[in-house]
Amino acid sequence: MAVVNGLGGSVTFTGTGLTSNVKEWSISFAGAEIDTTAMGGSNSWDTYIGGRRSWTGSWSVLWDASADVLTPDGDVATGGIADAPASCTFKFHDDTTDGTIAGNIIVTGVDTTVNIDGANEISYTFRGTAEPTFTKSAAN
Repeated sequence: MAVVNGLGGSVTFTGTGLTSNVKEWSISFAGAEIDTTAMGGSNSWDTYIGGRRSWTGSWSVLWDASADVLTPDGDVATGGIADAPASCTFKFHDDTTDGTIAGNIIVTGVDTTVNIDGANEISYTFRGTAEPTFTKSAAN
């Protein structure tokens, strides 16, 4: 097993190249469950099939006064919340052969944290707008 740290991880918006100061990112995948349990059966167990799938996530950056916001639209007036989907790539490490998760997302929230004893941060939440693509690491 090739264990990799996240020191070179990144979040990049296609067309803008915005990657600066990314501190962390996370993605969650979910699938809906559809109840197919029928009345009158001899089995008392619920039954289910899979339904729609979705993905959501977040990332945090260290605030950079020279780069107003790190969002697809880069519009300070909207608070960075995008109305239209933007292509985004989440990279596990800085090696060009390392794995990625990519797809279109919309930014759904922006939170700013100002610290007295640490670096100021901006956190973003997003929702994927379609199925993402996965690129497996060449090491695996």
